[in-house]
Amino acid sequence: MDLSQYQGQNIRLRWRAHNNGQDVLTFSWFIDNVKVIATDTIPQSVNEMSLNTKIYPNPADNALTISANDDIQQISIYNVLSVKMMEMTVNNKEAVIDLSGFEKGMYLIDIQGKNGRSIKSFIKK
Repeated sequence: MDLSQYQGQNIRLRWRAHNNGQDVLTFSWFIDNVKVIATDTIPQSVNEMSLNTKIYPNPADNALTISANDDIQQISIYNVLSVKMMEMTVNNKEAVIDLSGFEKGMYLIDIQGKNGRSIKSFIKK
């Protein structure tokens, strides 16, 4: 969904639930006061998501381990506002990330390898 027309404004997000029969349930949820910002830090589309990765533990305290079936070249971590919090070069099939400087919350991790990429989310507790 393109929200560019609302950039700089606070908006309300609304969504409805569907059951397995695709019937709309009779209630909706709202999130109020979401600030819309422009950013190009998180990839808008990922053509190849073929890097098989695991991240653990999730939720994580102060360290997050990433393992892949192929060499990981680069790892980028973004907060929920799409701001890049960290970037590192790896060149190995496993990496351990120090999260001690991160605030509690949810993050996206973009893991790039030679032949693919994987985007996952994790929680810092």
